[in-house]
Amino acid sequence: MIRKRAIGTTDIQITPVAMGCWPITGITSVDVTEETSLQTLSAAFDAGINFYDSAYVYGTTVNQSE
Repeated sequence: MIRKRAIGTTDIQITPVAMGCWPITGITSVDVTEETSLQTLSAAFDAGINFYDSAYVYGTTVNQSE
């Protein structure tokens, strides 16, 4: 499991490595499917990552949904 760190002086604990969600939007990546995107997110979660970069500029596709 990945050791987590506090954000500033809060009690919020996140992993020091983030999962960048730009590629799963399909904007700049070729052959992206919902299935492979979900597999990627699931693998990151299973690896212990809880910090996901899903910036608004990536579009309002799957990376912005629950």
